Amino acid sequence: MPLCKKDKENLKSAVVGAAKKVSNLSRGQKLCNILSNRFNLTTIKYGNTIISIDESLCSSLIECRRELFHGGGVNIKELKIMVDYLILIDIEILKEMYFK
Repeated sequence: MPLCKKDKENLKSAVVGAAKKVSNLSRGQKLCNILSNRFNLTTIKYGNTIISIDESLCSSLIECRRELFHGGGVNIKELKIMVDYLILIDIEILKEMYFK
């Protein structure tokens, strides 16, 4: 039987709360650690440029997402670049998961 809306919210709150207690790392640090430690992903190629996947980039991705979904001044050019980065990261994760 599917969870009702209240149960879903309670479950979500419990997971978020537990995740926050796991460490005092920022979201950018956590994302960077996941990408590098779990998926061996430290760079992506964007055109002819090699982009380092570091805490700064991960924090920028998170901030761009926050601005997009929670209001604020979204810079369309910056948003496009961040979406491009996310697509490239997704492709690399898929390659790591399914083709190695």
